[in-house]
Amino acid sequence: MASGGVTSGLGIHAVGSGSYGLAADYHDVLFSINRDPCDPLLVELEYFRGTVTKRGVRLDWKTTFELEHAGFRILRHAGDDPEKNVVFEVLTDELIHGRGDELVGAEYEFLDTSKGLAGTVTYYLEDIDIFGVRTLHDPIVIEIPDGRRKGDRARK
Repeated sequence: MASGGVTSGLGIHAVGSGSYGLAADYHDVLFSINRDPCDPLLVELEYFRGTVTKRGVRLDWKTTFELEHAGFRILRHAGDDPEKNVVFEVLTDELIHGRGDELVGAEYEFLDTSKGLAGTVTYYLEDIDIFGVRTLHDPIVIEIPDGRRKGDRARK
């Protein structure tokens, strides 16, 4: 385990600023896994997908509604096994502000231009409500070849 890190009972590891995982015992990293299943979803996704382009990995998603929603963060895990000792890297310094509401959703886009990405990369979309409650949505897994090919696509 890296120094200064935290490992949850789920085998997910959190390290330093800019990275964290599903550590259920820590208030600042609570995700939907800790929510009451009877609580209504505050953001409903229509899709979350990624495309490998010459400029990087383009992520786009669409919501059907957003209730009391502050915004999104994009998290990434590079490696073959997203279930074992996951370390997330937070890619967004600031929230991607929510633009939808309870009647109409919105469309969003993010471009990951990180250098040196190759192999299996898993992206997670996290929504955060106005009360600070975080929900981690199902990930998408993208295979990035050594030489990126335009049009490679992954979808949730």
